Amino acid sequence: MKRKVISVEELITGDKVVYLSPGHAPGMVSTIGPKQNINIATFEQVMVVSYKPVRIIIVISENCDTYKNIIDGSSAAVGFPYPEYIQQAYDAGVKLNRELSELDYIKGLSTYESQNIESPSIDQCWINFECKLFKDVPAGDHNIVILDVLSVSVEPKIIKENGIVTRTNLPALYYTTNGNFFEPGKVSKVKLSENLKKFDNGD
Repeated sequence: MKRKVISVEELITGDKVVYLSPGHAPGMVSTIGPKQNINIATFEQVMVVSYKPVRIIIVISENCDTYKNIIDGSSAAVGFPYPEYIQQAYDAGVKLNRELSELDYIKGLSTYESQNIESPSIDQCWINFECKLFKDVPAGDHNIVILDVLSVSVEPKIIKENGIVTRTNLPALYYTTNGNFFEPGKVSKVKLSENLKKFDNGD
């Protein structure tokens, strides 16, 4: 699906970027691993925290492949998935070997070329933030990884219909815990796909 690329300057001018981050929505993050493999993982705690400058945070464990990739210099594409890709969003939480790519194991998961970073953006997300590391902040058993947003690619109708002024009616999927997701008027329970259960340690 085609996305409209929005420059950071455009976002700042509108003062509306914070509304592109749905509250408590699972974020899918694409990074590049040590073998130039594409790593994709899903996290519960992802949100835009600043629009001047534009920054987004991920709350993440130091043991996570995504964290290691970012600290080692990888860029990150951070996206929010469409509700219909609930299975892919959940499966991307599996912990594979850091040198493997989730694209080879998760059915229906794909990427497209980002505009300003080497990490690809995720097709199953209606929005992708193209990011570089700003700061890593230890916060106990997890770290707060703060990312500078370089550009954003978003489904054009999101801008047309919402004007990026409200979180209502975004095609967002929300997560509670233990495979329980919800969207307006619907609650879903998801289990890990059979071919991934041997890796079931979480990401």
